[in-house]
Amino acid sequence: MRTPTYEILMELGEYFLAGFHENRFDSYMRRFCKALLLYAKHADAVDYDETALFPSGGAQIWRLIPDSSAGFSYSYTFFYDSPKFLRKIETLQDERKKILMRGVDGEMTTIASIHIAPQYRCGGAGYTHSIINYARVLNDGLAGYRRRLEKKLDDPDANEEKADFHASLLLALDAVSILRDKHLAKLKSVKKTSRKLKRLIVAMEKVPENPVESFYEAMVATNFMWFVDDGDSIGRLDQFLYPYYEKDLDAGVISRDEAGELLKEFWRSFDCRSGWHMILGGSRADGSAAYQDLTLLCLETIKKCRRPNTGLRVRKDMPEEIWRAALDSMASGCGHPSLYNEEMYSEGIRNILKVDEKDASDFAYGGCTEIMFQGMSNVGSIDSGLNLLEVLENELPRLTEFDTYDEFRDHFMKKVAKVAELTVSQSNLNQKQMALYRPQPIRSLFVEDCIERGVDYNAGGARYNGSVINVIGFANTINSLFTIKKIFEGGIPISRQSLLDAVKADFTGFEKELQIIKNLDKHGCDNPEINDIASNLSNFVFDEILSRRCSRGDGFCVPGTIMFVTYAAEGADIGATPDGRLAFSPIADS
Repeated sequence: MRTPTYEILMELGEYFLAGFHENRFDSYMRRFCKALLLYAKHADAVDYDETALFPSGGAQIWRLIPDSSAGFSYSYTFFYDSPKFLRKIETLQDERKKILMRGVDGEMTTIASIHIAPQYRCGGAGYTHSIINYARVLNDGLAGYRRRLEKKLDDPDANEEKADFHASLLLALDAVSILRDKHLAKLKSVKKTSRKLKRLIVAMEKVPENPVESFYEAMVATNFMWFVDDGDSIGRLDQFLYPYYEKDLDAGVISRDEAGELLKEFWRSFDCRSGWHMILGGSRADGSAAYQDLTLLCLETIKKCRRPNTGLRVRKDMPEEIWRAALDSMASGCGHPSLYNEEMYSEGIRNILKVDEKDASDFAYGGCTEIMFQGMSNVGSIDSGLNLLEVLENELPRLTEFDTYDEFRDHFMKKVAKVAELTVSQSNLNQKQMALYRPQPIRSLFVEDCIERGVDYNAGGARYNGSVINVIGFANTINSLFTIKKIFEGGIPISRQSLLDAVKADFTGFEKELQIIKNLDKHGCDNPEINDIASNLSNFVFDEILSRRCSRGDGFCVPGTIMFVTYAAEGADIGATPDGRLAFSPIADS
């Protein structure tokens, strides 16, 4: 028996919301899985554009129903457009229906809330990049996942909660298979056939439902699953595709140029979707170098591309040809690849994050450059953040209360520690809310070990859990502390009170003092005093964050310094500062 709420939502064409409200007393996981399934049943496939991979370009397969107010989101489980939905409600003639729909709006608005205060949202607020287990999807196919879930349901010792979890994920898996079937049907409906289209149809009849055997099938399956994951990060693509590439290249099934064209097409979709990170090279699990011809081909084809945001794990024995390809790509103006020190990252992963040795080599990055583990982690990225310059601004009025720079610095550091504690607690609060109300079906399916544990991705089901806590404002804060140090030491002819008066006036009437400050060395000039301030401050705040745990799966907390494009806005509510920065102007992109 369908509820009146369900029927009204179907009338409005809100299929995702209708599935979610089919039975309000189901578990939230089952409700979201029903939402995905009903959406998939009513969605059409994207149009085919004579490509070798499908979907392609800017297609968004979870946003195929025009004018929907809600749908799947890889980071927040779902998106919800309350104003759009409220406008739809007004089209209803029956006031009783309007009342029921306003109740829907109230529930969706509540569970969509981010429980992180604005001052702790520097660079992100509960955002979560991830990498699904592409290697397992290619090896097992969706059919393998279905068998795993059915086996879990046959377990006589499974409790009711885990049985509901696994049964719900079967609904989500059905949704993925339906979308695959609809896209295959779209291809078969194309009247103007070509060799490229026929080859694509043959591949999609097989994958990703079944295990892949060729490089082309692997590319088709990887591409489709990347769209299923809503266009996030891809991880170590050169590693999980290489066995298929090597086999087909050796057998003469595919040429290097043909493989390169497939990669270029994939990069174009990344660019159109503003997809996120890919990491290349590095080490294998046995410690040997993982550079190979597919690594080289990825670097050669990424030239001049905006996305994916590409990185290269650099070892001391990285081949010369990889170096040349990386530098050639950088010289093309795209900025790719970023270079990651393999030795330093590996040491930190083993000693600080305490990752199992068997998994340690599969570290990758999500989003901008946030550390995670391919196919087996849920790392909030970026979960929350603090602005050091804002902390300094709040403590600066007390400058005249201290007799020495060390006393003021120690006081400032204590405040930084307190704000770091509050920042982590904010992300932990939000994680608990997400675990209760926003389970993540797609990533619970395709990230280890959610199925094995019978635990949702957002409730700690992944093998590794963590939070990236962003720390911004370093350069301005370091330079401000250097100015303050020079004032305490008498190194510049400015008093503490004059500095306070100058920043309060935004340096108006204090042009002489501003010029003195501007003439001081700044962070990045290799001044030993400034380097000491920078080292002490960064070590202190990073240690504060590393010492704490995230609530999801008792995971790690790691610091990040990621500005991306946020540096302009982050200075909009901060007054003038002792480094000579004027009020409400951008902070440095540190």
